[in-house]
Amino acid sequence: MAHKFLSYEFNPFYFSEKPEYRSLSATSRLVYRDLLDLCWMSPEKTGMEYDPERLSEQLGMDAEDIDTAVSDLSETAGLIEVIFNFETNSMKIFIPYLETQVETLTGRENRLQAVAIERSLNDSAKVTPLKRVSGSKEALDPMVGYLEDYEVHQQSGEYTNWLPTFDFGTRKQVYYVRSVLTQNLRTYFPGRSIESDLAAIFDYLIQEDAYRPSIGSMNRFIVRWIQREMTRKGSGQMVSEDALDSLDSDFSAFISSENFG
Repeated sequence: MAHKFLSYEFNPFYFSEKPEYRSLSATSRLVYRDLLDLCWMSPEKTGMEYDPERLSEQLGMDAEDIDTAVSDLSETAGLIEVIFNFETNSMKIFIPYLETQVETLTGRENRLQAVAIERSLNDSAKVTPLKRVSGSKEALDPMVGYLEDYEVHQQSGEYTNWLPTFDFGTRKQVYYVRSVLTQNLRTYFPGRSIESDLAAIFDYLIQEDAYRPSIGSMNRFIVRWIQREMTRKGSGQMVSEDALDSLDSDFSAFISSENFG
């Protein structure tokens, strides 16, 4: 099996404490270090085909000296294994130390990935309404959130795409005005400055806590507010109850769609 790790760890303290390594000749130690590198650079990472003639070219040593060192490493020190590979009908060198390295690096990578996922989930849970409102992926944000105390002071002065609900006074609950809602409102009230209406609603609800609607009633509250303003100023345009129900239905369907998954 191929592994993507680029490097392994060679710990001199680990090997200096092993009598079988200290007892090796200088030639055997040199061959062992070269075999570690060659095996790690192979697709399998933990082993490679054993061909003394080819190794002689790669290491710049006599094939007989390499064969002697390999025997010393496998039979005396037990640092490598020379086994027969039935798939290729040839001998193969296997190094247990490299297998341990692959397992260690794989475990480390899995732990780092788990930590990254956990941090990502924690960061998502800590995203403030201010970030949600100002973010570029507006359609992926929830329509309900809760402000921190400092955000209430920072953002209560002017409309920034959220409206206070009936639970704003106790839990700082807010309703995020989604782009799909403003688009539908522009369809029902062509030529109307929807942003100005939403800003007026915001100012009213900030001051009049007794009249703040719930999350589920906010759409209808907004529409009726605009209706009242148009009627009061002589525009005369009204939206039927069926149209109101359609607006609620369309927006609820959008909220429960995969866009919020």
